[in-house]
Amino acid sequence: MTPDRRSPGRGTRSRAHRNPGSVRRAVPVLACALLLPAGLVAQDAGAREDGKLVVTGTVKDATTGAPMSGVFIEIDVLGLTVFSDADGRFATRPISPGVWTVRAGQLGYRLWTRDHTFGPATATLDIRMEPDPIMLESIRVVSDRIKRRRNAAPVSVRAFDADQLAFSAHFDAAQFIGARLMVVRCPFDAFGANCVWRRGRHVEPQVYIDEIPLIGGFDFLSMYNTNELYLIEVYNSGTQIRVYTKAFAERLAMGKERIWPVIY
Repeated sequence: MTPDRRSPGRGTRSRAHRNPGSVRRAVPVLACALLLPAGLVAQDAGAREDGKLVVTGTVKDATTGAPMSGVFIEIDVLGLTVFSDADGRFATRPISPGVWTVRAGQLGYRLWTRDHTFGPATATLDIRMEPDPIMLESIRVVSDRIKRRRNAAPVSVRAFDADQLAFSAHFDAAQFIGARLMVVRCPFDAFGANCVWRRGRHVEPQVYIDEIPLIGGFDFLSMYNTNELYLIEVYNSGTQIRVYTKAFAERLAMGKERIWPVIY
């Protein structure tokens, strides 16, 4: 998979979405997907009065049997994507009965695909994810490398991992970061860019997405759903923000990308 090095935008994301070999493909732009509140996971599977079905299920590691959180489950033809909760459970919005192709995936695991006949008695899925040991080890190495770079920084750094991002109450990266920093409109910018309040003054943050620096990049963060992110690093109280997608982490693990020194 050849990485697209252009500035991240909706066009770039949808091209990756059409590539079945990438994690970005597995986590579509959620304007056409539905992540249900956790309380709906407890809803019984089966037919409703309108004949539609709420599909429920659990996701577990096939080797250990442990519940898996943050796994995407999608029925692509219906434009439907949900994610498993901390207990490995999930529930979909109501769908019509029929035979649908279901996919499930998470970074470091092999893609799970099944053609399933959904009906009142068959609206429950038991998904067992097969680990990819080589990819899991590569992801661990990548994570350690990024952590060492972060720990070597001469400024304070806050890091938020995939689970913290996926199970936050915030839909996108801009909301997530905005809830943790004092983000305001820059008074000196005619285009209304976002600034952080740092030591009594407004500072426009340097934003990097998958190691690409972006001018006015904070606005780009609203295009990234928290479920498709691998990591967010906030340097020096928000003067520099570095965001990494799961697709980029996958490419890092495959040796197709690299991380660069942090410049302040």
